[in-house]
Amino acid sequence: MTATHKVDVRGVSCPEPLQTLIAEIRQVEPGQSLELLSTDPAVEKDVRAWLGKAGHHLEEVSAEDEGVYRLRIRRKVPYE
Repeated sequence: MTATHKVDVRGVSCPEPLQTLIAEIRQVEPGQSLELLSTDPAVEKDVRAWLGKAGHHLEEVSAEDEGVYRLRIRRKVPYE
């Protein structure tokens, strides 16, 4: 599944990547995915902790050679 929305927060560090994700996921329709690109090494841990509270789903995590983390998050569907 490809992401319907992309958020590039490369070059910024905690807490900005998570704050941006929280704001941007509201723009995504329930059931659709958002792709987050970040160079912050703590981004996966931070996003996983927030997702545990928010109920959205982490579909994929990958790291590229240039130190870029790519996370795909699916917005929860109400009553899922």
